[in-house]
Amino acid sequence: MMTWINAIILGAKLFTLFTVLVTLPLEITKIGMRKHFNPVKVVTDLAMAFYFACLAAVVFFPLPTASQAVGLTYRMQIIPCYALWDIAVNPSVSAVLQVVFNVVMTIPFGIFMGYRFGFSTKKTVIASLLLSLFIETAQFTGLFGMYHGSFRLCDVDDLMLNTLGGFIGALVYTKINHMLPSLEKHMVSWKDGVLAFC
Repeated sequence: MMTWINAIILGAKLFTLFTVLVTLPLEITKIGMRKHFNPVKVVTDLAMAFYFACLAAVVFFPLPTASQAVGLTYRMQIIPCYALWDIAVNPSVSAVLQVVFNVVMTIPFGIFMGYRFGFSTKKTVIASLLLSLFIETAQFTGLFGMYHGSFRLCDVDDLMLNTLGGFIGALVYTKINHMLPSLEKHMVSWKDGVLAFC
């Protein structure tokens, strides 16, 4: 649990650094050129950036040290539902939390795909599968060859659980979308120093 919390704290730091150095200057430049902006979209995009920073920190960090990297080998778990079998045979809180967390961590992704991009449930499931496939591939290949071996276990169960999380997120979005502010309204523009709310 502490590892996840520390990773999320790291993600928050990465988000803050990225926002200050990249996101805010780009947003300010766009607003200055267009003379209008949508505050709901800006806040949503920042929330997505925060989510992806935390996700990256959770699934990729901590990176192996130089001494750990020497002993890396390529590892993959290809037996479906092995995590559930492992819990049944050797029940533990950490094993259960690992399964739950793999589902929970992509629920926000499913919500974002529906809300920000208008994805259907089917498209969100496919996007969730592709996201998880990217993560598992990066873990298996040692961040695409940065390390000569898998510094995290590539697990087919993670692929299934992450996709399930995205599907749950899509279902949650269909239940709460009427409560969320419209991304097509709430435009703020100005001319000659006068603000106008559309």
